[in-house]
Formats: sequence, structure tokens, C-alpha cells
Amino acid sequence: MIMHKLNDINQLVGRFLDLQEQWESDPEAFNWEDLRALASTGAHCYNEGNGRSFQILCTDGMQHGEFHLRFLEYSIAAGFDPFKLVRTGSNETVAPVFSHESLELAAKDNPWSEQMRACLRNLSRSQFGYAADPDEKNLCDTESCRPDQCTTQL
Repeated sequence: MIMHKLNDINQLVGRFLDLQEQWESDPEAFNWEDLRALASTGAHCYNEGNGRSFQILCTDGMQHGEFHLRFLEYSIAAGFDPFKLVRTGSNETVAPVFSHESLELAAKDNPWSEQMRACLRNLSRSQFGYAADPDEKNLCDTESCRPDQCTTQL
């Protein structure tokens, strides 16, 4: 049973890498619906008890671009919970399904990472009721992060 789950995660990651390669080769011709479908399929693939989640494998340590921002947004829209904690393989500890620390570091010098981080901060405010900093304006400036189009916006 565990091997089946690991194979599922591996297949999703392989498909993600294929799509990323297509996007890098020709961003103008890229079919965003393919990425949306993959994000929807993998939205709940947290890989609990078996290793890292699908989403963390696809975003952690990457040089983020529009592709990664859209993947995160599509995943959240499909029900991915970036704040979820899952049991590790030993079932003795829990681990996050998304590396917020890694994204925070990447956001220091990558505007796409910053937009991803801002969308997660907006989502945390809407889910947990955290107040926005009084000095902050609209944190997401991508079209898909407009309040009427993105689940990650307040």
C-alpha cells in the first residue's frame, strides 16, 4: 500500500517536471489548463506517513516563476491546505506539507516567490483571522490574486 502511494507521488512530480519543462521551452504556447488539472489531481496528496508532500517536492528549493505561482494558486483553489501538518513516517512527529521557511528565504530576492508568500499570508488572514499589517497594501499584484478571482485573497 505504501509503495502505491509513493508511486502516485512520483508520477505527479514527474508530470509536474514535464509541464515545467514545456513552460520553460515556450511560455507563450504553454497550456495553463494542464497545470490546473495537475494541481487539482495532487491537491490532497500530502503523502502522510510516507515522506514529503507533492506540493513541497514541486516548490521547495526551486527558482520560482509564474509557473510556480500559478501552481500554488491552482492547488489552493482545488483544496490544498498549505498550513496542514501531517504525521511523519515514524508517526511520532508532525511536519508541514509546505515549506514556509524556504519560501520566506526565496522571497527575499525573487519577486515570484514574494508573490507566492503574499498569497499565503492573505490566505492565512482569511482562514485564521490574522489582521493585515497597517502598512501593507494589496500583497498580491498578479491578476489571479484579485479578490474576485483567487481563493488566496481576503
